Amino acid sequence: MSNEVLGRFQRAADSSTLAEATVQDFEQITARHRGLYWQVPAPEFSQSVAAHARLGLRLLRLFGPDGLRQRLARAAGETAMMAGRLAFFDLHQPSEAEKWYQLGLEASREAGDHALAAAVLAHAAFVPAYRGDAAKARDLIRAARAHATHHTSPLTRAWLYAVEAEITAKLGEAHTSLDRIARAEGTLGQSSQHEDPAWLDFFDAGRLDGFAGFCYLAAQHTDDARRALHASLDTLGENAVKQRVVVLADIATSHVLDQEVEHACATLHQALDHLDVSWYAIGAARIREVREQLDPWDSVTAIRELDDRIYSWGNTMRVFTG
Repeated sequence: MSNEVLGRFQRAADSSTLAEATVQDFEQITARHRGLYWQVPAPEFSQSVAAHARLGLRLLRLFGPDGLRQRLARAAGETAMMAGRLAFFDLHQPSEAEKWYQLGLEASREAGDHALAAAVLAHAAFVPAYRGDAAKARDLIRAARAHATHHTSPLTRAWLYAVEAEITAKLGEAHTSLDRIARAEGTLGQSSQHEDPAWLDFFDAGRLDGFAGFCYLAAQHTDDARRALHASLDTLGENAVKQRVVVLADIATSHVLDQEVEHACATLHQALDHLDVSWYAIGAARIREVREQLDPWDSVTAIRELDDRIYSWGNTMRVFTG
Protein backbone atom coordinates (compact mmCIF):
# COMPACT_ATOMS: atom_id res chain seq x y z
CA MET A 1 0.00 0.00 0.00
CA SER A 2 1.49 3.41 -0.99
CA ASN A 3 2.20 6.18 1.52
CA GLU A 4 -0.38 8.32 -0.26
CA VAL A 5 -3.12 5.72 0.22
CA LEU A 6 -2.10 5.17 3.85
CA GLY A 7 -2.26 8.90 4.38
CA ARG A 8 -5.79 9.09 3.01
CA PHE A 9 -6.92 6.28 5.30
CA GLN A 10 -5.32 8.00 8.28
CA ARG A 11 -6.93 11.34 7.47
CA ALA A 12 -10.30 9.61 7.15
CA ALA A 13 -9.83 7.96 10.54
CA ASP A 14 -8.90 11.31 12.08
CA SER A 15 -11.74 13.29 10.52
CA SER A 16 -14.73 11.08 11.45
CA THR A 17 -16.12 11.68 7.93
CA LEU A 18 -15.95 9.10 5.17
CA ALA A 19 -14.31 10.47 2.03
CA GLU A 20 -14.86 9.44 -1.60
CA ALA A 21 -11.09 9.01 -2.12
CA THR A 22 -10.88 6.69 0.89
CA VAL A 23 -13.61 4.43 -0.44
CA GLN A 24 -12.07 4.41 -3.92
CA ASP A 25 -8.68 3.40 -2.55
CA PHE A 26 -10.22 0.70 -0.36
CA GLU A 27 -12.16 -0.71 -3.32
CA GLN A 28 -9.01 -0.76 -5.47
CA ILE A 29 -7.10 -2.77 -2.89
CA THR A 30 -10.03 -5.18 -2.57
CA ALA A 31 -9.97 -5.68 -6.34
CA ARG A 32 -6.20 -6.31 -6.30
CA HIS A 33 -6.70 -8.96 -3.62
CA ARG A 34 -8.85 -10.98 -6.03
CA GLY A 35 -5.87 -11.54 -8.28
CA LEU A 36 -3.38 -11.97 -5.47
CA TYR A 37 -5.45 -14.82 -4.01
CA TRP A 38 -4.30 -17.03 -6.88
CA GLN A 39 -0.66 -15.92 -6.71
CA VAL A 40 0.43 -15.45 -3.08
CA PRO A 41 0.88 -18.27 -0.52
CA ALA A 42 -2.07 -18.36 1.83
CA PRO A 43 -0.23 -18.06 5.18
CA GLU A 44 1.29 -14.72 4.15
CA PHE A 45 -1.66 -13.46 2.13
CA SER A 46 -4.27 -14.19 4.81
CA GLN A 47 -2.65 -11.70 7.16
CA SER A 48 -2.90 -8.92 4.57
CA VAL A 49 -6.52 -9.73 3.74
CA ALA A 50 -7.51 -9.89 7.42
CA ALA A 51 -5.88 -6.51 8.10
CA HIS A 52 -7.68 -4.97 5.12
CA ALA A 53 -11.00 -6.39 6.27
CA ARG A 54 -10.52 -5.03 9.78
CA LEU A 55 -9.69 -1.61 8.36
CA GLY A 56 -12.85 -1.61 6.25
CA LEU A 57 -15.01 -2.55 9.21
CA ARG A 58 -13.41 0.23 11.30
CA LEU A 59 -13.98 2.78 8.54
CA LEU A 60 -17.67 1.84 8.52
CA ARG A 61 -17.91 3.52 11.93
CA LEU A 62 -17.35 6.89 10.24
CA PHE A 63 -20.14 9.18 9.13
CA GLY A 64 -20.73 9.55 5.41
CA PRO A 65 -23.33 9.55 2.60
CA ASP A 66 -25.33 6.34 2.33
CA GLY A 67 -23.95 5.60 -1.13
CA LEU A 68 -20.36 5.75 0.06
CA ARG A 69 -21.10 3.63 3.08
CA GLN A 70 -22.76 0.98 0.93
CA ARG A 71 -19.76 0.83 -1.41
CA LEU A 72 -17.37 0.53 1.52
CA ALA A 73 -19.53 -2.11 3.18
CA ARG A 74 -19.64 -4.12 -0.06
CA ALA A 75 -15.85 -4.06 -0.39
CA ALA A 76 -15.34 -4.83 3.31
CA GLY A 77 -17.84 -7.69 3.09
CA GLU A 78 -16.07 -9.18 0.08
CA THR A 79 -12.73 -8.93 1.90
CA ALA A 80 -14.15 -10.58 5.02
CA MET A 81 -15.51 -13.39 2.84
CA MET A 82 -12.06 -13.84 1.29
CA ALA A 83 -10.51 -13.94 4.76
CA GLY A 84 -12.98 -16.70 5.61
CA ARG A 85 -12.15 -18.62 2.43
CA LEU A 86 -8.45 -18.44 3.21
CA ALA A 87 -9.03 -19.56 6.80
CA PHE A 88 -11.22 -22.54 5.90
CA PHE A 89 -10.10 -23.82 2.51
CA ASP A 90 -6.44 -22.86 2.53
CA LEU A 91 -5.40 -23.00 6.18
CA HIS A 92 -7.89 -25.40 7.83
CA GLN A 93 -9.03 -22.91 10.48
CA PRO A 94 -12.82 -23.44 10.53
CA SER A 95 -13.51 -21.48 13.72
CA GLU A 96 -11.59 -18.49 12.36
CA ALA A 97 -13.48 -18.79 9.08
CA GLU A 98 -16.83 -18.66 10.86
CA LYS A 99 -15.87 -15.39 12.55
CA TRP A 100 -15.02 -13.81 9.21
CA TYR A 101 -18.19 -15.07 7.57
CA GLN A 102 -20.24 -13.50 10.36
CA LEU A 103 -18.51 -10.16 9.77
CA GLY A 104 -18.96 -10.55 6.03
CA LEU A 105 -22.68 -11.12 6.49
CA GLU A 106 -22.99 -8.03 8.66
CA ALA A 107 -21.18 -5.95 6.05
CA SER A 108 -23.35 -7.31 3.22
CA ARG A 109 -26.43 -6.28 5.22
CA GLU A 110 -24.98 -2.78 5.60
CA ALA A 111 -24.41 -2.72 1.83
CA GLY A 112 -27.88 -4.11 1.05
CA ASP A 113 -26.14 -6.61 -1.24
CA HIS A 114 -28.16 -9.84 -1.42
CA ALA A 115 -25.77 -11.55 -3.84
CA LEU A 116 -22.86 -11.01 -1.47
CA ALA A 117 -24.96 -12.20 1.47
CA ALA A 118 -25.86 -15.36 -0.45
CA ALA A 119 -22.18 -15.97 -1.23
CA VAL A 120 -21.10 -15.50 2.38
CA LEU A 121 -23.82 -17.85 3.62
CA ALA A 122 -22.95 -20.50 1.02
CA HIS A 123 -19.28 -20.34 1.98
CA ALA A 124 -20.24 -20.58 5.64
CA ALA A 125 -22.29 -23.73 4.93
CA PHE A 126 -19.12 -25.66 4.11
CA VAL A 127 -17.94 -25.41 7.73
CA PRO A 128 -20.78 -27.39 9.38
CA ALA A 129 -21.01 -29.71 6.37
CA TYR A 130 -17.40 -30.80 6.84
CA ARG A 131 -18.08 -31.22 10.56
CA GLY A 132 -21.05 -33.46 9.76
CA ASP A 133 -23.61 -30.97 11.10
CA ALA A 134 -26.22 -31.50 8.40
CA ALA A 135 -28.95 -29.37 10.00
CA LYS A 136 -26.74 -26.29 10.28
CA ALA A 137 -25.36 -26.71 6.76
CA ARG A 138 -28.86 -27.03 5.27
CA ASP A 139 -30.07 -23.99 7.21
CA LEU A 140 -27.26 -21.85 5.84
CA ILE A 141 -27.91 -23.08 2.29
CA ARG A 142 -31.61 -22.24 2.63
CA ALA A 143 -30.66 -18.76 3.80
CA ALA A 144 -28.30 -18.36 0.85
CA ARG A 145 -31.05 -19.42 -1.59
CA ALA A 146 -33.45 -16.92 -0.02
CA HIS A 147 -31.04 -14.06 -0.62
CA ALA A 148 -30.33 -15.31 -4.14
CA THR A 149 -33.94 -14.61 -5.15
CA HIS A 150 -33.12 -10.87 -5.00
CA HIS A 151 -31.54 -9.63 -8.23
CA THR A 152 -28.72 -12.15 -8.62
CA SER A 153 -27.12 -13.30 -11.87
CA PRO A 154 -27.51 -16.80 -13.34
CA LEU A 155 -23.83 -17.47 -12.69
CA THR A 156 -24.33 -16.66 -9.01
CA ARG A 157 -27.35 -18.95 -8.75
CA ALA A 158 -25.56 -21.74 -10.63
CA TRP A 159 -22.66 -21.51 -8.19
CA LEU A 160 -25.09 -21.72 -5.25
CA TYR A 161 -26.63 -24.89 -6.71
CA ALA A 162 -23.13 -26.31 -7.19
CA VAL A 163 -22.21 -25.53 -3.59
CA GLU A 164 -25.40 -27.17 -2.39
CA ALA A 165 -24.59 -30.18 -4.57
CA GLU A 166 -21.16 -30.64 -3.00
CA ILE A 167 -22.49 -30.16 0.51
CA THR A 168 -25.32 -32.66 0.07
CA ALA A 169 -22.84 -35.13 -1.47
CA LYS A 170 -20.59 -34.64 1.55
CA LEU A 171 -23.58 -35.39 3.79
CA GLY A 172 -24.30 -38.64 1.94
CA GLU A 173 -27.30 -37.45 -0.09
CA ALA A 174 -26.14 -38.50 -3.55
CA HIS A 175 -29.54 -38.27 -5.28
CA THR A 176 -30.15 -34.71 -4.05
CA SER A 177 -26.60 -33.81 -5.00
CA LEU A 178 -27.06 -34.89 -8.63
CA ASP A 179 -30.36 -33.01 -8.79
CA ARG A 180 -28.60 -29.79 -7.70
CA ILE A 181 -25.88 -30.32 -10.31
CA ALA A 182 -28.57 -30.63 -12.98
CA ARG A 183 -30.12 -27.37 -11.73
CA ALA A 184 -26.74 -25.65 -11.83
CA GLU A 185 -26.18 -26.81 -15.40
CA GLY A 186 -29.63 -25.60 -16.37
CA THR A 187 -29.08 -22.20 -14.77
CA LEU A 188 -25.60 -21.53 -16.13
CA GLY A 189 -25.70 -19.39 -19.24
CA GLN A 190 -29.28 -18.15 -18.84
CA SER A 191 -29.79 -14.61 -20.05
CA SER A 192 -30.27 -11.96 -17.40
CA GLN A 193 -30.20 -8.22 -16.87
CA HIS A 194 -28.14 -8.72 -13.72
CA GLU A 195 -24.35 -8.60 -14.06
CA ASP A 196 -22.07 -11.18 -12.51
CA PRO A 197 -20.40 -9.81 -9.37
CA ALA A 198 -16.72 -9.00 -9.78
CA TRP A 199 -15.81 -11.24 -6.82
CA LEU A 200 -17.24 -14.36 -8.49
CA ASP A 201 -13.96 -15.20 -10.21
CA PHE A 202 -13.80 -18.72 -8.75
CA PHE A 203 -16.63 -20.27 -10.77
CA ASP A 204 -17.40 -20.99 -14.40
CA ALA A 205 -18.49 -23.92 -16.56
CA GLY A 206 -15.17 -25.71 -16.00
CA ARG A 207 -15.42 -25.34 -12.22
CA LEU A 208 -18.98 -26.68 -12.43
CA ASP A 209 -17.56 -29.81 -14.05
CA GLY A 210 -15.35 -30.19 -10.98
CA PHE A 211 -18.36 -29.99 -8.68
CA ALA A 212 -20.20 -32.47 -10.89
CA GLY A 213 -17.31 -34.93 -10.77
CA PHE A 214 -17.30 -34.87 -6.97
CA CYS A 215 -21.04 -35.52 -6.90
CA TYR A 216 -20.85 -38.36 -9.42
CA LEU A 217 -18.24 -39.98 -7.18
CA ALA A 218 -20.63 -39.79 -4.24
CA ALA A 219 -23.17 -41.63 -6.39
CA GLN A 220 -20.51 -44.22 -7.42
CA HIS A 221 -20.79 -43.18 -11.09
CA THR A 222 -17.07 -43.43 -11.78
CA ASP A 223 -17.15 -43.11 -15.58
CA ASP A 224 -19.30 -39.98 -15.44
CA ALA A 225 -17.09 -38.63 -12.67
CA ARG A 226 -13.89 -39.06 -14.66
CA ARG A 227 -15.40 -37.45 -17.75
CA ALA A 228 -16.50 -34.42 -15.77
CA LEU A 229 -13.25 -34.14 -13.81
CA HIS A 230 -11.04 -34.38 -16.88
CA ALA A 231 -13.22 -31.77 -18.60
CA SER A 232 -12.70 -29.52 -15.59
CA LEU A 233 -8.95 -30.14 -15.57
CA ASP A 234 -8.71 -29.20 -19.26
CA THR A 235 -10.32 -25.80 -18.67
CA LEU A 236 -8.45 -24.68 -15.56
CA GLY A 237 -6.08 -21.78 -16.08
CA GLU A 238 -2.42 -21.74 -15.12
CA ASN A 239 -3.15 -19.95 -11.84
CA ALA A 240 -5.70 -22.55 -10.69
CA VAL A 241 -3.05 -24.65 -8.93
CA LYS A 242 -5.17 -25.18 -5.81
CA GLN A 243 -8.16 -26.40 -7.78
CA ARG A 244 -5.99 -28.80 -9.75
CA VAL A 245 -5.04 -30.53 -6.49
CA VAL A 246 -8.71 -31.12 -5.68
CA VAL A 247 -9.67 -32.29 -9.16
CA LEU A 248 -6.72 -34.67 -9.42
CA ALA A 249 -7.48 -36.11 -5.98
CA ASP A 250 -11.05 -36.75 -7.10
CA ILE A 251 -9.82 -38.44 -10.28
CA ALA A 252 -7.66 -40.64 -8.08
CA THR A 253 -10.75 -41.51 -6.03
CA SER A 254 -12.50 -42.68 -9.19
CA HIS A 255 -9.60 -45.04 -9.88
CA VAL A 256 -9.73 -46.39 -6.33
CA LEU A 257 -13.44 -47.11 -6.70
CA ASP A 258 -12.60 -49.10 -9.84
CA GLN A 259 -9.71 -50.82 -7.98
CA GLU A 260 -7.16 -49.29 -10.34
CA VAL A 261 -4.52 -48.82 -7.67
CA GLU A 262 -1.57 -47.92 -9.89
CA HIS A 263 -3.60 -45.26 -11.71
CA ALA A 264 -4.79 -43.85 -8.39
CA CYS A 265 -1.23 -43.55 -7.07
CA ALA A 266 0.07 -41.95 -10.26
CA THR A 267 -2.73 -39.38 -10.17
CA LEU A 268 -2.07 -38.59 -6.52
CA HIS A 269 1.57 -37.91 -7.39
CA GLN A 270 0.33 -35.33 -9.90
CA ALA A 271 -1.84 -33.76 -7.20
CA LEU A 272 1.14 -33.62 -4.86
CA ASP A 273 3.18 -31.87 -7.56
CA HIS A 274 0.67 -29.02 -7.48
CA LEU A 275 0.37 -29.09 -3.69
CA ASP A 276 4.13 -28.55 -3.51
CA VAL A 277 3.66 -25.36 -5.53
CA SER A 278 0.77 -23.95 -3.48
CA TRP A 279 -0.33 -25.46 -0.17
CA TYR A 280 -4.11 -25.91 0.04
CA ALA A 281 -5.57 -27.50 3.16
CA ILE A 282 -8.74 -28.79 1.51
CA GLY A 283 -6.66 -30.32 -1.28
CA ALA A 284 -4.32 -31.97 1.22
CA ALA A 285 -7.31 -33.35 3.12
CA ARG A 286 -8.73 -34.75 -0.14
CA ILE A 287 -5.42 -36.51 -0.84
CA ARG A 288 -5.38 -38.05 2.64
CA GLU A 289 -8.96 -39.27 2.15
CA VAL A 290 -7.93 -41.06 -1.03
CA ARG A 291 -4.94 -42.57 0.75
CA GLU A 292 -7.26 -43.99 3.42
CA GLN A 293 -9.30 -45.66 0.69
CA LEU A 294 -6.12 -47.35 -0.51
CA ASP A 295 -5.52 -49.11 2.83
CA PRO A 296 -6.61 -52.56 1.54
CA TRP A 297 -3.63 -52.49 -0.88
CA ASP A 298 -0.99 -51.35 1.64
CA SER A 299 1.53 -53.94 0.47
CA VAL A 300 1.64 -52.60 -3.10
CA THR A 301 4.95 -50.94 -3.93
CA ALA A 302 3.28 -47.92 -5.54
CA ILE A 303 1.46 -47.17 -2.27
CA ARG A 304 4.62 -47.44 -0.19
CA GLU A 305 6.29 -44.99 -2.57
CA LEU A 306 3.28 -42.71 -2.30
CA ASP A 307 3.48 -42.77 1.51
CA ASP A 308 7.14 -41.80 1.33
CA ARG A 309 6.07 -38.66 -0.45
CA ILE A 310 2.88 -37.84 1.44
CA TYR A 311 4.66 -38.19 4.77
CA SER A 312 7.92 -36.53 3.89
CA TRP A 313 9.29 -34.29 6.66
CA GLY A 314 7.58 -31.18 5.40
CA ASN A 315 4.22 -32.80 4.81
CA THR A 316 4.36 -34.69 8.13
CA MET A 317 4.71 -31.37 9.95
CA ARG A 318 1.72 -30.05 8.04
CA VAL A 319 -0.34 -33.07 9.14
CA PHE A 320 0.18 -31.91 12.73
CA THR A 321 -0.71 -28.29 11.97
CA GLY A 322 -3.79 -29.06 9.87
